[in-house]
Amino acid sequence: MGIKGRGVAWIATLAVAGSAHAASLKASSTLTSTDGVKHPPEAAFDGDLTTAWAEDETGAGEGAWIELRLDAPVEVRSVSLWPGDLSKGERSLKENGRPHTVRLTLDDGKGGVVEETWRVRDGAEHGIQRVDVPIVGLARTVRVTIEQAYAGYIHNDLYLSEIAVNFTDGEVPGADALEAWRTSPAGEKAEADHREAVIARFAAVTADDALGDREAFAALEGWAANGAPHWRARVARTVPLGFRAQAVRPDDVAIDALLKIKDPNAIPALTLASLRSHGRDARRLAAVVGYFEAFAELKGGGRRALAPWGALGWEPGALRGLGEPLGIGLGVYGDLYVADTANHRVSVFGPDGRLRATWGDGEPTVTRTWLGGDRPHYVAGRSPSTAEVGFTAPLDLDLVSTKDADTLVVVDAEGWVRVFDDQGALRTRWRARGEMAPAAGYGGAAHVVFAKGQVVVIQGTTGMTFTAEGEEVARWEIEAGAPVTAVGLRNGRIVLGFRNGAGMYDAGGRRLATFVGETDLPLGYEAWSLAADEKGKVWALTDHGWAVQFARPGKVARAVQVAPRGLPIPRFVVREDLLFVTSADGTIQRFDVPAIAAAQAADAP
Repeated sequence: MGIKGRGVAWIATLAVAGSAHAASLKASSTLTSTDGVKHPPEAAFDGDLTTAWAEDETGAGEGAWIELRLDAPVEVRSVSLWPGDLSKGERSLKENGRPHTVRLTLDDGKGGVVEETWRVRDGAEHGIQRVDVPIVGLARTVRVTIEQAYAGYIHNDLYLSEIAVNFTDGEVPGADALEAWRTSPAGEKAEADHREAVIARFAAVTADDALGDREAFAALEGWAANGAPHWRARVARTVPLGFRAQAVRPDDVAIDALLKIKDPNAIPALTLASLRSHGRDARRLAAVVGYFEAFAELKGGGRRALAPWGALGWEPGALRGLGEPLGIGLGVYGDLYVADTANHRVSVFGPDGRLRATWGDGEPTVTRTWLGGDRPHYVAGRSPSTAEVGFTAPLDLDLVSTKDADTLVVVDAEGWVRVFDDQGALRTRWRARGEMAPAAGYGGAAHVVFAKGQVVVIQGTTGMTFTAEGEEVARWEIEAGAPVTAVGLRNGRIVLGFRNGAGMYDAGGRRLATFVGETDLPLGYEAWSLAADEKGKVWALTDHGWAVQFARPGKVARAVQVAPRGLPIPRFVVREDLLFVTSADGTIQRFDVPAIAAAQAADAP
């Protein structure tokens, strides 16, 4: 807690030329911190996200309140809050107290009162945020009362960086006068002068003979987050307290300069800029922040050494699916080939679980490329590519082995089918085009299997059969819907699994028999996968951890729950009753089915 400043704090009425509403403020208390910095109520209404009101109550701030009084009633449609101390980004946010539950009160001064209680997510866990509370009513006064608080990691004093009335929609007093000034000769000159100031600071930061001008960079950060100085000054003269957060717009010129500098240290400023925007501008800035965060991760170089059998990430030896299952194949010498979807590569692990090779085009990169379009920026282990040996989100793979070599086939999200030898040398490639392009979501991607010298590709509800050289020999519609898993058999037939059950087909798409009935798997699963062992027996693995071996179509040989905690969106291979399963956490898990079954039998009563 602070040591000075206890008591009710008042701010005199602010006269605003040309405004419909002047304002006065009061709060239950005001903190003057131990370093002498005051945090008065006006700091929560000034439009600056790096200043804040802080209470000086006993405890963590429960019961503290802050109030805005206007000289005329306002139709309120929402009240927006920026919780916590944002002066130093997430560090200061976590160090100090934050609202947990707030009560908003609108009072029209004539007995009409509207109240809304709102729970706030903890910014220490979820990051810096803006909270838009939909509350509608006529108000002369707007009060925010702290019902509950999150204690700071170091201090208990509770901070509110900004409060705004009608931030997302509704009346903003002074807005018309502000816009008129912006388009006036004086406003246009101020903007031109500011642009020159940004250019000068950009030059100072990027000068070849400098390691980076910190003061110039800090100025760009401040302008990006809290607006240009000339604009802030005009807002202070034109717009009353309580409406300045939406009037003080982020400075696009400074933002563009930070984007060109590409320094991850700009993340806090760009985050604040996104939180004072809404609609398309907010989405654009949020995307920029995501890019910088991913760029910082890439620039950090990643982990230098990973444990065997994978880890979640983009570094060599890590795997990432971003919610998609990772196809896996097992070679003649025990190598495991993984379709490392979000890293746009194939990763090859030796029998000891250590990375042997990665196949793909380019270097680690920041990308948005994903199934069916873009997603937020992330770091990928290789560049998305349509080059001969590149991949754009490899979705599935299969292999056929002789006594001393493996041949691998891979299909990616662009429909490219590539055939490799076990050293990663490309043998041939072609493009398969189904009626439905692969899309994100389990079961919406593509599948590929070898079928006795032929290659079968499934895209959505379209099946396509090719020769080993890529000549299409058959195309058919899968009447049962889009498969979620597929496996090729030694006799050239294929088994396609759907949400419930699986059918056996020939390579021309003719359904021959039901292979897995609706009651053949333990009930309760949502996702599952198929694989064939070295003897040609078909196995199923469910997301609630059950491994089921089939003696023949419709005949279960055994069922063992290998993973009681479940296996989200599993893909697996099996040899000599040992299962290798790609996991959502980026690892390859191994399950010895006979050993697990024996242990379970020994524990049974």
